Amino acid sequence: MRPVLLAALVVALLPSSAAFAQTAGGCEVLVVTIGGASLPDLLAAPELRSLAAAGGAALMNGRADAVDELRGVADRAGADTGLCLVEMDPGAGPADAARVLASGVAEAPEEDVLVLVLSASASAASAAEGDELGTAILARGDLATLLETSGEPRALTSDSSRRAGVVAD
Repeated sequence: MRPVLLAALVVALLPSSAAFAQTAGGCEVLVVTIGGASLPDLLAAPELRSLAAAGGAALMNGRADAVDELRGVADRAGADTGLCLVEMDPGAGPADAARVLASGVAEAPEEDVLVLVLSASASAASAAEGDELGTAILARGDLATLLETSGEPRALTSDSSRRAGVVAD
């Protein structure tokens, strides 16, 4: 999925009216970005695996800068839209991203939220082998339920790839 399309998806899911109430935690769309994590790295964190079981996960083309596109969406959307973009510090791991999500449960445990965890680049080990793919995990629901869902991760797809588990630009 093109970063622009991904950004458009996030914008389309934002409320169209200022009267649309934000969640108690302030986020209707929560995007957590992390660098250098492969799909197996992300799925090793139990909370992220649960998120993928509740929604889905996919490999994505890492050559385009989806994080820059999301920053632009957040800047254009403004502070009162319910879009929360959390960029993890370099060196942060999947467990750190899971902690961010868990902290959201404490703030708004039963609120409906669209959650996107995005690693726009492959892990260093994968990159050394020529892997350019990033990873996206996407789900919608209340965070408490999303982070406790059991079962196997499901696959996302895009119209451009038409392949389960692969989104492309």
